[in-house]
Amino acid sequence: IFNNHKWAIEDNLVADSAKEHALYDADFYNILSCHGRVAICENEWELRKVACFLSKQTELYLSGEADPGVRVIVVRGLDVTLPPVLGDI
Repeated sequence: IFNNHKWAIEDNLVADSAKEHALYDADFYNILSCHGRVAICENEWELRKVACFLSKQTELYLSGEADPGVRVIVVRGLDVTLPPVLGDI
């Protein structure tokens, strides 16, 4: 989930049709990050660290050594400029 004051998860739904749609409420994501399966990444190094952890968890799961689960990654601090994704990726 991007929380970088540029785009938010719902950008793909509303694109340019609404000005006040970005999820700028950092407190919401700060509370969410208290959960053990949620990580907030403030920079590229932290994002890489989380990606490595998730890769290891996937390997453990595929070998039957870990339980399945859902993880949420909140990305802040990265300057990414992309148009909204429409359709299938």
